[in-house]
Amino acid sequence: MSIQSEIDETLRRLGSAEPPSGLERRVNRRLQIPRSRFSLTRVQAACALAACIAVSAVALNPAWRSLVFHPHASVQSTRTIDPPRVVAPAPGGFGTASAVHVPDQPVPVQPTPVNQGRGRSRSGRAVLPNGTLAPLPRGVAAPHAPLPPTAPASAPDSTQ
Repeated sequence: MSIQSEIDETLRRLGSAEPPSGLERRVNRRLQIPRSRFSLTRVQAACALAACIAVSAVALNPAWRSLVFHPHASVQSTRTIDPPRVVAPAPGGFGTASAVHVPDQPVPVQPTPVNQGRGRSRSGRAVLPNGTLAPLPRGVAAPHAPLPPTAPASAPDSTQ
């Protein structure tokens, strides 16, 4: 028996089946009952949507966020804000971390910029500000001097 004939036989049996007694009467009675326009589920969904919108508005609007999370902002804004303290460095070299440190003399600027990773040195090793190569970690081998530049390729031979 082929699949098509099995499908036809199954549909023929389903088409000839009788519905249970009273099914039509129950469906008609249910359709005639007047339904409320607002059900409990719809009211709950509307309240949840309104709450989500309110929370999003408070979270995204900076003015509302400050009112909700800092309710006494008006009291805070009446206080005068003290300017930052300017403290001379301590004689021992340590000062307060929150103080603004102003140098006594101009800060010297190097005339030539130090290579700060904009390009690789020829040897592949880091070059320190004093011009020497950085020390290698234990177990790493590298040449002590940069490799000599290779000679430019000569004109191609006619034999090639």
